[in-house]
Amino acid sequence: MWKALCARSKTFRGWPAEAGIGQNSERPPRVPPGRPVRAVPQPRRGDAIERRGSLPLLPRAKPARPPPGFAGARPIRCRSSLAEASASLENPWQPVCALRARAKRRIVETLAEIVTFGELLVEFVATALGQSFESPGTFEGPFPSGAPAIFADQAALQGASVEIAGCIGPDAFGEVIVRRLSGDGVSVKSIARCANRPTGTAFVAYRAGGERQFVFNIAQSAAGLLGEDGIRSDLLDGCRYLHIMGSSLYNRGAILAARRAVAEARRQGSLISFDPNIRPELTGAPEVREALWEILEVCDLFLPSESDLRFFHPGLTADQAVEQILDRPSLTAVVLKRGAAGSRYVDRARRIEARAFDVAEVDPTGAGDCFCGTYLASLLLGESVEQALVRANAAGALAVLRRGPMEGNSSKSLLEGFIRERS
Repeated sequence: MWKALCARSKTFRGWPAEAGIGQNSERPPRVPPGRPVRAVPQPRRGDAIERRGSLPLLPRAKPARPPPGFAGARPIRCRSSLAEASASLENPWQPVCALRARAKRRIVETLAEIVTFGELLVEFVATALGQSFESPGTFEGPFPSGAPAIFADQAALQGASVEIAGCIGPDAFGEVIVRRLSGDGVSVKSIARCANRPTGTAFVAYRAGGERQFVFNIAQSAAGLLGEDGIRSDLLDGCRYLHIMGSSLYNRGAILAARRAVAEARRQGSLISFDPNIRPELTGAPEVREALWEILEVCDLFLPSESDLRFFHPGLTADQAVEQILDRPSLTAVVLKRGAAGSRYVDRARRIEARAFDVAEVDPTGAGDCFCGTYLASLLLGESVEQALVRANAAGALAVLRRGPMEGNSSKSLLEGFIRERS
């Protein structure tokens, strides 16, 4: 019997070689030479194990299955966030609650710094200057579009964490939008797929002088279904900027969504940036015009173009309009987009000008959205106002070099290379 017990004990390393049991001569013997080795019988199932202090007398083999209260007989199969958390744990049999806690911490770390919402469209662009909608012509598309989508895509390309809320249809046009946004790093988990309506569309033609004409299908598309319930209560958790676009205030549902987003932003302490992005085709309804003024009254950062200023203060110069707008107590600064003339930052204490980059324009659609996306992302990444203006001007210049509203969006490295070449 004793021989059998001693033979079994050979499986444990560290017994002295002099005892004739272990063969591990590299370690110093744990028992002095010559002292007889006392073998201890192995405990049977259910027997209490004698302990010295907090350690068992004999080493215990790894259990054949996880102890009660743990996940099960196999590593947990779960969604990616939990799977990534479990991969970093030393013990795969950690309780489920530990995995969930780790995953929750990871999610909190990656909450969106910038949140926006609004119309998600595909766009068809006229290929010839001077082409009108009154006669047949050639259009190129579909291009992923919608002002908030262009903005979100550009901000994400600069390295900001961005999330967008909106609605698409169950069709290929919707997939075009989601594929582009998610591929460029935008969180699309708040984009709803509406089974009964198609994805929104926009057709763009250019007059001989370069002015754009739009034909939108928003009201009867999935984009028209965006409402208050599209803004989740946790959408703005950790958000630093809620970005609202005037083109996204196109119907009562979208206006209610904006009001809820503003309320959540105030609750979270997020700043509100507002690009009025006035579209005459969408501002005919009194409630839309009223909503534009309403957002202006609550925003912290206002990013208009010179034509946008004329909507709010017709008959005034740009400087006069900016001066009146800055009278609002909530507003801290105005960033004026001036196209080929560059951009201007104005607050109550200073005024900063940034020159434009001279390029040959192909398609101006999306330039202002790229400007805003780059400006906000640059501020979040620690750039000064002066540097943010230069980068935003460069993003606007790159945006007009390609046909299609989002085709001229630029990565951070491309933007920096463009600025170095033009410096």
